[in-house]
Amino acid sequence: MAREPTHEPTPAEVIRFTRALQTLKREGCALLVVGRLSTDLHERFSVRVLGDVEEELRRRLIVLTDGRYESIERRLPRSTRGSVTDTARAVLYEPRTRGVVTTSTRSIAPCPTVRVEGDVGDLGEVITRELDRLAVVSNGLEPAELRICLDSLDTLLATEPPETVFRFVHLLSRIAVRKSGIVHVHLHEGIDHRYAREFSPLFDGTVELSEVGDEPRQRWHLRDGSVSSAWLSLD
Repeated sequence: MAREPTHEPTPAEVIRFTRALQTLKREGCALLVVGRLSTDLHERFSVRVLGDVEEELRRRLIVLTDGRYESIERRLPRSTRGSVTDTARAVLYEPRTRGVVTTSTRSIAPCPTVRVEGDVGDLGEVITRELDRLAVVSNGLEPAELRICLDSLDTLLATEPPETVFRFVHLLSRIAVRKSGIVHVHLHEGIDHRYAREFSPLFDGTVELSEVGDEPRQRWHLRDGSVSSAWLSLD
């Protein structure tokens, strides 16, 4: 169940929230995205955070943990779909027994994709390599140019000890912020779920996804200053 606000944000709180978001975008940040909702709604949120192609140039890395190739295309701006581009790369992760590691690379629409079978340590190494490739192509990264999506923690937590996943997420967040990028990590559970509470301190903010009738919505909680937004449309 989404946590309802006790009151609508005041004008001063809205200004504080907006300024905090601008700072996070400029300096880099990590976001936890929670919501026991359909994959489609999580994908729609990713499209917004990964950035629209008509805006400033973005370099995108999409990391999926359930082998769904089709989800890569759905997370990219419509104008880039169906064509391989050097502005996006993807990683598909499948858990395997420790010590057994397989990686393969293929180019599929809409971007080059690496398939990894191993543990989260192997996944972390591949992510680092793919980020380095994006940085080389762009000849360096500007603030907020790098956008990373990881969907989802659910698979990792089902196959690895929570403390191992915790360290992995901490490292991923540090890498993104060090590059002044924005990483968002999905957890398909509610904001009051055990793992949402345990992992939220790793992030600069938590985004609740919810649905009222057929209307999807989002609400942001920023860690710094305990600033929250009102419920906002997801579209």
